[in-house]
Amino acid sequence: AALAVSTGEVRAITPAQTHPHHLILADGTILPAHYVIFATGNETPGDILSRSEVAELASKYVSNPWVGDTLKNVNPTNDVLVIGTGLTMVDHVVSLGKRGHKGKVYCLSRNGYLPMQHTTMLDTLVAVPDDIKDIRQLAAVVRGKITDAAGKNIDWQNVLDALRPRTSRLWRNLDLASKRYFLKRLKPYWEIHRHRMPLASANALNGMMATGQLKLISGNVVSAALQNGRILFRYYDRKTATTNNLTVDFILNCTGPSGDYYKCDNMLMINLLSKGWLQQDELKLGIKTGTRGEIIKDNGVVLHNAYAIGPMRKATEWESTAVREIRTHAEQVAFLIAEQTERRQALMVVCGL
Repeated sequence: AALAVSTGEVRAITPAQTHPHHLILADGTILPAHYVIFATGNETPGDILSRSEVAELASKYVSNPWVGDTLKNVNPTNDVLVIGTGLTMVDHVVSLGKRGHKGKVYCLSRNGYLPMQHTTMLDTLVAVPDDIKDIRQLAAVVRGKITDAAGKNIDWQNVLDALRPRTSRLWRNLDLASKRYFLKRLKPYWEIHRHRMPLASANALNGMMATGQLKLISGNVVSAALQNGRILFRYYDRKTATTNNLTVDFILNCTGPSGDYYKCDNMLMINLLSKGWLQQDELKLGIKTGTRGEIIKDNGVVLHNAYAIGPMRKATEWESTAVREIRTHAEQVAFLIAEQTERRQALMVVCGL
C-alpha cells in the first residue's frame, strides 16, 4: 500500500453507500475515498467580541491563540488582558514572563479560577460504577474516593487520573439533564482539577501575582473599544453586580475551542451539517458519533464508512482532545477498517470474485 499526501481544503463531500465518497477540494479537485476519517482537530475559539469590535481593535486583539506568534505585537510595557484562565492562558502568560514583560497582565474568566498544580503521581486504582446516570450521585462517589485516598496519604490528583480511562464511559451513561447540570455548574471546577499546570508554571504565575504584575478577575465580557490609542474594556462583575472598566493595550482570547460547528469557520462542517450528513449534539460540544467514532447523520443512521477522531467526539466521549485519547480513537478506527477490509476480501474469495 502507498501513502499519498494531498494539500488542499476539502469544501464538500458527496457520501455514497456502495461506491467511494467524493471529496471536493476548494480548487475543484475530486478525490475518491472508500473510507473518510475526520481528524480536523480543535475549531477556533468562540466569539467573545462582536465583529465590529474585532475590526476596530485590529492587531491589538488575537482571536486564536494557537496560530503563529500570537505575542509578536505585544510590547514589553503593554498592559495585556487575557480572556480565559485555563492552560492556554498559563502558557501565554509564562511566555510573556520569559520575554521579560514589564506591563501588567490581567486574566479574566467567569470565576477567575486558576488550574490546580500537579503533584507526585502514584499508581492508584479507583473503583467507580460505570452505570451512574445522575451527576450528583457520581460527584458524591468521586468525593468519597478522594476522602478515602486522603486517609492513605494519596493526593486527590491521583484519584482523578485513575478515573481518566473510564471518563468516557461515565460521561456516556449520564442522562442529558445531568450533562447540562455539569456544564452549567460543575465544569469550571472539573477543568481546574482535571487540567492541571506544572509546578514551574505555578511558581511563575505566583511570582507575578506576588509583585502585582498579574491579576485574576472574575466577570463577563461587556464590550471593548479603542480610546485614545488604547483599549477600554468593560466587564460585568457578578459578585458586586457592577460593570467595571479596564484600560489595556492588547487582548488575547484564550477561552478555548468552540464546539458549536454551526458557528465555526470550517466550510466543510457547515456544508455537511446543512445537508444532514453530520449532526450537532444538543449541548453544542461536538458531532454525534457512535461509541467507536461512527458518524451519525441527522436521521439517526450511521454515515457509510465515515468516522471521527479527536475533538469532534467530545459530545460522546467528553475526554477527546489529549494525545492519549486521540491515540485510542485512531486505534479503534484502524481496527474497524481492517476488519471490514478482511471481511470484504473473504467474501470476494467465497463468491469467486
